[in-house]
Amino acid sequence: MSPPYPYQRLLAIGDIHGHLDELRELLHRVQPTEHDRVVFLGDYIDRGPDSRGVLDELIWFAERFPQTIFLRGNHEQMFLDAVLWDEIEALRQRNDLPTKTWRSGWNELEQRADYFHLEVSALKRIWWMEGGQQTTVSFAGDLANVRPVHRAFLNETRLFHEELIGGDGQGYGPERAFLFVHGQIDTRLPPGLQHPLELMNARCSSEPPATTLWTLVHGHTPRLDGPELKTNRINLDTGCHYGGRLTCCDVLSRRIWQV
Repeated sequence: MSPPYPYQRLLAIGDIHGHLDELRELLHRVQPTEHDRVVFLGDYIDRGPDSRGVLDELIWFAERFPQTIFLRGNHEQMFLDAVLWDEIEALRQRNDLPTKTWRSGWNELEQRADYFHLEVSALKRIWWMEGGQQTTVSFAGDLANVRPVHRAFLNETRLFHEELIGGDGQGYGPERAFLFVHGQIDTRLPPGLQHPLELMNARCSSEPPATTLWTLVHGHTPRLDGPELKTNRINLDTGCHYGGRLTCCDVLSRRIWQV
């Protein structure tokens, strides 16, 4: 006999991109409860009018529903890198170099810059062009106004989440299995062994193998004509900031809500 699944619905929400009003309206329509598990797929910020408001809303939501899963999108990583860059620049201006804080932060930025074949100094400039300007405005024009609670929330986001449902109890695997990620993941490989920046930045360009254990649930690849509901893949980035909608899906029943 399969063990009971502890949640009534397994809800996934696509890319929000700073659209607080749409997020609130979507949550009002879906009406999540403590009997649901909600997975936010990342890209909460940038481009839209109120990234700070979205972060505050999600922090409140996490306090009310601690079983919620928050994934990290490429825009969250760019934002964290921009904040870190500003801290390093402040140390540089105070001639407080080298320090342990500066060196460890610089090494982090350098590794990510190398992945994109960029200079470290280009990371914040690219974020600014990719929606960082709007996010900075939402923080009253200065990333110094980013509160520790915002950074703590984003630093605790996950790169992927596995949800296993049911099983016969004999070690033969679950009845159903969902793998949540922001960008792309190779379902043939262990998620924890894949490059973090691939998970956040790669576009989903192919279907998982028909024999895969997983149903892949992701965002990051916008589709203005609606969500993709494939046999082994669900794409919920429906271009909220590009004239599309913000989408939630109960991946168990495949019911859709949109704003």
